[in-house]
Amino acid sequence: IDVIGGVNHDEESMTLGTIVKDPNHVTLADFQNAFKSMELLGFHNVNVPIVTEHYLKGVNTSSPAALRAALTALFSDINFICPTYLFAKRFAQTVKESQRVYFYELLYRSDYYSKQIGCDLTTMGICHMSDLPFVFGLPLRYPNEYTPNDIIISKYMMKMWITFAKTGHMDSDWPQLLNDEPMGAPKVHGLDPKDLRLVLSDPFHETCDGVWADYFL
Repeated sequence: IDVIGGVNHDEESMTLGTIVKDPNHVTLADFQNAFKSMELLGFHNVNVPIVTEHYLKGVNTSSPAALRAALTALFSDINFICPTYLFAKRFAQTVKESQRVYFYELLYRSDYYSKQIGCDLTTMGICHMSDLPFVFGLPLRYPNEYTPNDIIISKYMMKMWITFAKTGHMDSDWPQLLNDEPMGAPKVHGLDPKDLRLVLSDPFHETCDGVWADYFL
């Protein structure tokens, strides 16, 4: 089979309230205690020193906003982004040229829809579910509630999804994850109406490949 996989940039931003008491005032102790939540979620034997070093690298640990962003990145990666990406990458490595594998990262959101689902515009980024209005064409059904860019990305995503369902192919603006350049870096399509040809080169190298590959694979 051919495969398309993808993630939103800030998958776990709306669920931090289940991990820390006050997402608006995250402390260093909150960050450290969050590893207990990982255990409860079934993520056992995480290499805490390595993970902590990676996600706090360059972070102002006196800044609640910076710690919130780091914690969002950590739980987005372990819960959604890295399992999805590493599966797609391993699948592509296994099937080689016999099947096509594509991957995307959603880098855009609808402000209107974000408000509807409680995805705060200033602190949460591209939340889980941010792709839904575009995939199901809500900006075209309710154009008064959405922006021109919302309509552009919705048309694009619906076209691409339908094309893939029919043919197993994407157009030339969307390279395969690995097979277009077998010896090259993984290619991920960044979904953003401001640049529909955006291709990210190996965007998960440091996180998924560098921190989580040994854990998941």
